Amino acid sequence: MSRDCPDWQDICALSELIPGEGVCALVQDQQLALFLLRSGQLFALDNHDPLGKANSIFRARVDEESRTLALEAAGQPRRYCLHSGRNLEQREISLATFPVRVRNNRVQLALE
Repeated sequence: MSRDCPDWQDICALSELIPGEGVCALVQDQQLALFLLRSGQLFALDNHDPLGKANSIFRARVDEESRTLALEAAGQPRRYCLHSGRNLEQREISLATFPVRVRNNRVQLALE
């Protein structure tokens, strides 16, 4: 698939997302975390936390001011950037991010 002309896939109704919270979506056998910010911005990232080795990114708390995700498991806090997916403490670790948009009140995602 070309990055210039992605194949957009319908995921869910925009009304199914709760501003400020994450949801998990299964797209082509891949778990994704979707985040709708109160500002209306929408983000899609891989749901698998490589540090915690669990599909738990959708449970992360969103810090809307800094546009970061805060995830804590077993007392180990982790923060990821919503824009880049990069872990803020261990910059060599990152989550895949995906283009996402809203068309006709439907959330659509482009997978590579």
